[in-house]
Amino acid sequence: MSMFKIILVLLTFLSPIVSFAQVTIPENAKLNVYGNGWVCSSGYQQSGNGCIRVAIPENAKLNVYGNGWVCSSGHKQVGNACQKMTLEEAEKQRIQLQILATRARAASREFYVDGEKFTLSEISRKCEVYRYSDNYGDVECSGSKFRVIERKCEAYFSEKYQKIGELECRGSELRPIERYCETTMYSDYYGDIDC
Repeated sequence: MSMFKIILVLLTFLSPIVSFAQVTIPENAKLNVYGNGWVCSSGYQQSGNGCIRVAIPENAKLNVYGNGWVCSSGHKQVGNACQKMTLEEAEKQRIQLQILATRARAASREFYVDGEKFTLSEISRKCEVYRYSDNYGDVECSGSKFRVIERKCEAYFSEKYQKIGELECRGSELRPIERYCETTMYSDYYGDIDC
């Protein structure tokens, strides 16, 4: 039997099981990635069974998703408008953006320990802290690659009830962890590592 006949037979038997629903796509929309629905095009937002243009106020721009807006730098959202920030608010925003940018750069920074490559984002994802006393906690990680981190690093809390602690590590190659990471307790005994 030819391949064509096999496919034809399969389609005949499977056609009642597999249904290809037709999707009606409204104006200013496109088929979604699954092919079973639709999403509004960039610059439009869903309204009922259709897409309407995003109304962008003065001193605002389209958001990264294309379905809403955000205020431009130096402005803040007040209701459905963007208002100029005070000098103090603008300075606070500038500092917050600098902190976010520094953390993003640090998270992707690579460093080597005993010939193994690490990034701080990996440490955040794969490791946590087990607090065994008022002031100290062990670093516990999943994966054999991280055993060196477990052996050389620990958490330190300056006070008994403190929820945020520092990470202290032996060896200069682990300075990025000490410099950019901290632990935040989510229970009495366990805490996330944030880098």
